[in-house]
Amino acid sequence: MDFVEKMRCLWFRLFYYFSYYLRKLLCMAFGGEECLCCGKLSFGAPLCSRCANKRLLEPSVSVCSRCPVCGRPLVSERGLCMDCRRSRTVFHADSVFPVFAYRLWKKNLLFSWKMSDRRSLSPLFAAVCDGVLKTGFGEGCVLVPVPPRAGKIRRRGWDQIDELCRYLRFFYGYKVLYLLRRLSTVQQKKLDRSHRLSGIGKAYTLSSKGRAFCDKKRMPAKVIVIDDVLTTGATAENCCSVLKEAGVLKVCFLSLFIVD
Repeated sequence: MDFVEKMRCLWFRLFYYFSYYLRKLLCMAFGGEECLCCGKLSFGAPLCSRCANKRLLEPSVSVCSRCPVCGRPLVSERGLCMDCRRSRTVFHADSVFPVFAYRLWKKNLLFSWKMSDRRSLSPLFAAVCDGVLKTGFGEGCVLVPVPPRAGKIRRRGWDQIDELCRYLRFFYGYKVLYLLRRLSTVQQKKLDRSHRLSGIGKAYTLSSKGRAFCDKKRMPAKVIVIDDVLTTGATAENCCSVLKEAGVLKVCFLSLFIVD
């Protein structure tokens, strides 16, 4: 790690700890806030310590059988899940691993983080990803975040995947490369399945850094694409196919949630 990177890590951590303890003091002064999971009082964090440790951080890697294509947990099926048997979407990802099912209180977590700007959830999700990456993918992972729509960070001030990867970079030491650029300006949640699938091959391309790496033949041999939620698999296929065509030998896809 060079001097500039060390200074970036230092400033990021200082800002995080300052924000955390300021938030904690304010919560203590005004009576705390409700845990997003159990509703009990929490001070300085959106989840109480019990829910964060037992419900979010502990089950980082499930031991259940998973579909080898989309990563969905298999209940009674063997081999591929029913969705992939009917209409397979992902072809270029070497493995897909969604951590949580998008339901119940975890659905509320994603909504609070993504739509209600509860940025205090970012370090918790980063800890979840770190556990999964170390257990399921080994050391030395190179992370590639799924890029936001053009202008999103300027309009909202942040992007959840960008911030997640910053925590993974500055707190856990992962190498993060911004190799992709998003072409589509339409929100994925506003598209139905057919429109999402029709955008495969058109929604993402290499960023300027990605093109430079490709031209100089410096693409890493293995990368892990990071996203928040896996719905149809169109984003996973888009991103993985672009990276494979650019020369990456092995591309994996990690998402926090999957819509099942």
